This record gives sequence, structure tokens and C-alpha cells, in this order.
Amino acid sequence: MASLTARVANFQSKAEALQAKVDTVPEIEAQLTALNRDYGITKTKYEELLNRRESALMSQRVEEDVNDIQFRVIDPPRVSATPTGPNRPLLMAGVLGVGLVIGGGLATLFSLLRPTFTSTLLLGQITGVQVLGTVSYQVTTGEARRQHRLMLAFWGGTLMLLAAYCALVAYNLFL
Repeated sequence: MASLTARVANFQSKAEALQAKVDTVPEIEAQLTALNRDYGITKTKYEELLNRRESALMSQRVEEDVNDIQFRVIDPPRVSATPTGPNRPLLMAGVLGVGLVIGGGLATLFSLLRPTFTSTLLLGQITGVQVLGTVSYQVTTGEARRQHRLMLAFWGGTLMLLAAYCALVAYNLFL
């Protein structure tokens, strides 16, 4: 009986030890999973740092190789006295000509879009209707002065444009 009681006590202690291990196994497995995850993250960071270090060493070697190259200036650079770009007087003349042609073309287009008749004979020929009478237009003194100022402004602007063109051409020729 004593031996059986001792055996029962022995088996109970083994059962309690195994029961304690059953409770600790999931905890140990959770710790193992956390350690594996931390190890993976640490390993990734370590590999990144190794790659950075390798890149830094390679760039340092390249800089050292570049520093070993020496240049000697045999013939110093010189600035040309004449421009290598387009012929500026010809270009300015072309721009002036194109501007005048476009301006004249627009004025002609506007006069064609809104025509006016200067005589009763022309009006009768175009419309095919007999003109019975006309109303003359009287220009007032104030309006005549206004038209005179507009004409002076137009010719003054034209002369200033030509003077600016001549000044630019002269500047580029004697530059």
C-alpha cells in the first residue's frame, strides 16, 4: 500500500509538472513568435544599413578616383567679338516688315468686314437701287481737332517706331 501511495504521489507530481508545462507552452510560443518578428525587422534594418554603407564606400571610391584626374588648360577660352547667333539687323528688319504687313492686313480685313460707301454712284451700283438723295456729314471744329490729334499721334508713333528700329540697327552694327 505504501508503495502504491508513493507511486500515486509520484504520478500526481508528474501530472502537476506536466500541467504547469501545458500552461507555459503557449506563453513560450508567443515569446518565440515575438522574437522571430523582432529578429526579422532587425535583420531587414541591418541589411539596409549594409547596403547604405556599401553605397557610401562606392561613392567615396568614385570621388577618390575623380580627384586623381588632373586637367591642364592648354588654350584658355576666349569670348568672340562677333555674335554667333542670327544676323540681328536682318532679323529686326524681318520683324518690322512682318509687323507692318500684319498691321496693314488687319486694317484691310476690318475695312472689308465693315465697308463704307464714299459716293452715291458706288452705293447705287453695288445695291442695284436708285439713290434718291444723300445727307452730308458736317465735321465740327472739336471733332476736326480730335481727328487731327489722332492723325498726329499715329504719325508720331510711326516715326518713333522707325527711330527705334534705326537706333537698334545702328547699335547692333557698331557693337
